[in-house]
Amino acid sequence: MIDALKKIYPGITEDQFRLQDDGSGPYISFWDYDQPQPTMEQIIEASQTVVTETAIAAAHARINAEYEARVNALTSGYPPNEIASWPKQEAEARAYLANPAAPTPWIDNAATLRGISRNHLVSLIINNANALAPIHGMLTGMRQRLRDQIDALGPNPTAQQLDAIQWPQGGGG
Repeated sequence: MIDALKKIYPGITEDQFRLQDDGSGPYISFWDYDQPQPTMEQIIEASQTVVTETAIAAAHARINAEYEARVNALTSGYPPNEIASWPKQEAEARAYLANPAAPTPWIDNAATLRGISRNHLVSLIINNANALAPIHGMLTGMRQRLRDQIDALGPNPTAQQLDAIQWPQGGGG
């Protein structure tokens, strides 16, 4: 009921009203807000809206969690800081392919310490980037598609409709 009151009056604070339940359900026993006390019908309607918004948010969270799990499966075995360097690695590698005189400080240091040539490391980086990009794009596209499907249900979807929107079983998308 508190969430419903806050839905009706977003600026209300919990010291401006008191709820009480004498065994037959909660009711407002104290009201000190500068707007009229809502009717039970308004509270019920707002409660239904809060429940629906929560269900929609949970469906979005479910889709996002599966997306994260699938992306994490692609990148398992790599530490987060190395993953964070992938855009830099790819940018330097592509710059090197376009112009071998381009500065590549990240690649130069990594290749030297790894004990391989700059050309070999550039090749590895480009191959990995080219392999990952379409899969990551597919996963992102599917996540966005599923979220669009949830949003297309409108403001009052049923739990059954929300539950029916699922990631495909199996591999990538």
